[in-house]
Amino acid sequence: MTDRSTLILRRYLGFLGYKVHAWELGRNLGAKTIGLRNERLIERVKSVHNAAQRPVTLIDLSMDGIMAGMLARRHPKLISQVISLGSPFAGDPFASSAFEVYECLSGHSLKAPIAQIQIAESKVPLPLPAVSFYSKSDGIVSWQACLEPETPSARNIPVRCAHCGFGFSAEVLRAIADRLAITSSNLVPMLSTAEPKDTYACA
Repeated sequence: MTDRSTLILRRYLGFLGYKVHAWELGRNLGAKTIGLRNERLIERVKSVHNAAQRPVTLIDLSMDGIMAGMLARRHPKLISQVISLGSPFAGDPFASSAFEVYECLSGHSLKAPIAQIQIAESKVPLPLPAVSFYSKSDGIVSWQACLEPETPSARNIPVRCAHCGFGFSAEVLRAIADRLAITSSNLVPMLSTAEPKDTYACA
């Protein structure tokens, strides 16, 4: 799967009147797709930002939360807020039995020095508003690994869905819509797309 994993979410937000952008980088294979230092993802977000002429909202799914967080920390002027769905950015990636499959398909070793730097960076609080939706019935990642550090601009919101359901769960869709309505009706959501992480086929 590629952008199809957020198809329902994108259509829903579009129906609500938001201008939504898929990430358009093809199958998500980590560094193979976005570049070792996120350079292709950065260029994609810059293009959306330049077209909108205002900061964008990043909505990430699963392991994409690490990528979205790195981008928000390094280019905060491009981003208004980050909304994470079942993203285990605060946990140990080796705690998942699927990390070896991810490494095999992505060609990106999580033990490599640059990967270790990125993993450590993902645990640092974001310099802008952030919301993490987590589920105790996730079934794939530990819900504790999805919790943002407690700061005045960060929130952790529990929902009830399986990991593969974050992109189309009615409860999650309503919660995202509520969050966007609270922050600003003029935000431009940008969807980062992830493969369901039961297999880590795309990360």
